[in-house]
Amino acid sequence: MLNGERERGPGYPQQSGFTLIELLVVIIIIAALAAIAIPTYLGTRSQAQDTAALASIRNALTVVESARVDAPNYAVLTVADLAKIEPDIAWRVATADLVDAGSLQVTAAATAEASKKEMDFYGQAWDTFDLAVVSASGNKYGIEVRVSGGVGVTYLKVKVLEGITSTTW
Repeated sequence: MLNGERERGPGYPQQSGFTLIELLVVIIIIAALAAIAIPTYLGTRSQAQDTAALASIRNALTVVESARVDAPNYAVLTVADLAKIEPDIAWRVATADLVDAGSLQVTAAATAEASKKEMDFYGQAWDTFDLAVVSASGNKYGIEVRVSGGVGVTYLKVKVLEGITSTTW
């Protein structure tokens, strides 16, 4: 032995570390877990964005009904009327139908983005109005409300999820 160094031999401990195979196995396991977790996370994120859009449209529905108390009909409601009740929503008055009752579609006129707290409103007639919003996931939600004779109310709820239309929320 020179200068306190020991020779390495059969009776001495070897340096410890990971082999290349062990590192590759760990990397493969992490990749498999990520492959499972990432789609689940993205699906949950999309559902949360859709839920936020639905909450927004339900809130807007309450605001329009409240504004109607002071107005003679839905067709004369303005952005100022709606913003007075709920200033946190960026109200956009549409000039075209937002929900097509015939084809059960949310029309192309619906462009308000839920992520920007926007809401499209269309006062169709004295007894009918539409609301529509697009969630951050790209899905569209619209509702047409028709008050019949002051006694009954008809709600036509339309959602378009990944191009597929449904009338249930």
